[in-house]
Amino acid sequence: MPVYRIEGKVYRAENADEAYAMHDNAIKAGTPTVEAMTHRVSGGMGAEPSMPKPFVVDKETGKIRSLTGLEKFGYGFGLGTRNVGMKLAEMLNMTTPEKVQEAEAEAKPIISQYPGKAGAFIGETAALYPVGGLAGRAVAGGGPLMRGIAEGATQGAVMGEPGNRIEGMMTGAALGGAIPAAAGAYRSVAQGMPVERSARKLISRGVELTPGQMAPDSALGTIEEALTAIPGIGTRIKNMRGRGWEQTQNLIAQEAAPPGVTVTPRKDPQAMFNDLADAYDKAYQVGKGFPVVPAIMRTSGGDIPLSAALEVPRNAVADNASKAYAQSFLTNLNSSIKGKGSKLKSDDLFDMRSKIRAEIRDLRKNPNAPFKAADLLQNAEKRVTEALESQLKPDVIAQIRAIDAKYGNFKVIEDALYRSKDQAGFTPAQFSMAVRESAPSRMSYAGGGGRMRDISGAAAQVFQPREPMTGRQLATLSGPVVAGILGANAAPVATAAAAGVAGLPYAKGVVGQVARDVLVGKTPVQQAMRSAERSLRRTLTPKEREAIVRALQTSAITGSVSE
Repeated sequence: MPVYRIEGKVYRAENADEAYAMHDNAIKAGTPTVEAMTHRVSGGMGAEPSMPKPFVVDKETGKIRSLTGLEKFGYGFGLGTRNVGMKLAEMLNMTTPEKVQEAEAEAKPIISQYPGKAGAFIGETAALYPVGGLAGRAVAGGGPLMRGIAEGATQGAVMGEPGNRIEGMMTGAALGGAIPAAAGAYRSVAQGMPVERSARKLISRGVELTPGQMAPDSALGTIEEALTAIPGIGTRIKNMRGRGWEQTQNLIAQEAAPPGVTVTPRKDPQAMFNDLADAYDKAYQVGKGFPVVPAIMRTSGGDIPLSAALEVPRNAVADNASKAYAQSFLTNLNSSIKGKGSKLKSDDLFDMRSKIRAEIRDLRKNPNAPFKAADLLQNAEKRVTEALESQLKPDVIAQIRAIDAKYGNFKVIEDALYRSKDQAGFTPAQFSMAVRESAPSRMSYAGGGGRMRDISGAAAQVFQPREPMTGRQLATLSGPVVAGILGANAAPVATAAAAGVAGLPYAKGVVGQVARDVLVGKTPVQQAMRSAERSLRRTLTPKEREAIVRALQTSAITGSVSE
């Protein structure tokens, strides 16, 4: 129950009117002190009662304290959005004027003074934008001027008193037609909210992001990340944010899949990796079953026996331990194909290459492995590939090369999973590190190299956690949430009409998808608006555009045709 202070006395009451009544009764009774809660507050007689001051009970100390400035602003924002919802519901006969007046009386102690007044103004403005926007979009064909008039008229009617709807509508229409930002509002509807480039890259690839992830470095992104710690709504937001990274992991898997293979979306990255491994086993079947000889066939000069090609050069840039390890491994591997003669198949060379690749991966993961052994084996892998390509048909070679080109991406995922150890899956940071290691050198990575670099960069920017809010900031942020909960209890339909709009992007199913599409400007209506704008720009000559800009400026409306 809210707590109010009037002329030094503290009252616990349902609303401001009840607090005033309690104060009047105390004055009539002639009592110089009034019992309030668990303590007594002394106070003198006053001729004119002042506005009651809202208090809260500190959860840590259990004592009564005044609201901070940030808390007043937060509560004011929530009460402002609720006020719009109540008035809209009253217009639609979903609630009574008496209920609206009661809500206004409850809010008055906070929104009558700054900073609560500023919060209420911003809250009302934010809630009125979608309400007026519905009417504005209905007359979008009439241009920015008609849109401004329609929005202003609708907003004026909603915020007018029950007996002054027509007057409020006319005033809003007049002001709306003269608002300089009318054209800007049109563009904001057509384009959607500002989305950072990294987020737009992922969205264009089918990843669903939350509003905060669309602009991760903005205040909205910080607030959304902090809200994940609030019970109830935090779980839904956290799950929604996690779905974006899950879809990005599946996007990464698709980038790492063999040509022509469509990956089945998975929640478990390890299962996703196993699917890819099976897909590569099947893809490489195209080059198997052909008779070969253990040599690199050459059109000029002599053929090179594979045993000689797999010898570690004496002048190789490596330490002796690495040379000895690599040579021992290759000698044992080469002995496995000796004696097969005419029975040797391309399958045997593919198997040899797979074993070399597996050994390279194991060496790179082992910090105690010989320093250059993996690099020496990588050269040997290339020699086996040369032996295969020198003997297979051109069309088969082309397919194998295409598969090999994507196989490097598969190895990046394997590296990222290795870095995650026993975790459920790899993080954006672990994936970025694996991409970095895939570059031939640091210079190459600095120059933009590295497999799947575009996805890793965007994912790191969007999904990497930011600096968390402090406990005090989080407590302040919960003010609007609490106000919204109170509003939902008092008038659920009205609250849903005003504040519920902000929660639509987090909804499940079609509703949430449409809301997110609106935010990024992907709906057919928004695309048509942008198409019409582009057509207008192409149709008008520079002189005509200049003339229109002057006309719009004369009418106090800044257009976008000159941009």
